[in-house]
Amino acid sequence: MTHSSVPHHAVSTALGSLSELLAADTSVTLASLDVMDKLNRSAIDRYSKLTQAAEGLDNDREYLKSVYAEIEKYTKQVDSIEHYVDDLEQVTKELDEWSRELEVKSRRYARR
Repeated sequence: MTHSSVPHHAVSTALGSLSELLAADTSVTLASLDVMDKLNRSAIDRYSKLTQAAEGLDNDREYLKSVYAEIEKYTKQVDSIEHYVDDLEQVTKELDEWSRELEVKSRRYARR
């Protein structure tokens, strides 16, 4: 090799190495972009499923809300019946007391 061909060979080797470095860097960058694209598609799929689940929950919430409204009507009726039963129990106790008093009085009257 001649003295003038050494720099030419060094420049050529440097350019070749730089070309290989750029090709490797480009390859790594493309691989990273491919991985990110797959991650983004996976995230989109996950969020789509979450959206569907949320919509299902919203539908369930509306259904349960209507069922609760229906049950609430019956709950009010049961509360009203409980109130009437409490009143009836009180009247029954009073009638029972009056019957006992009447029985005692009728026994006294029968003895006379």
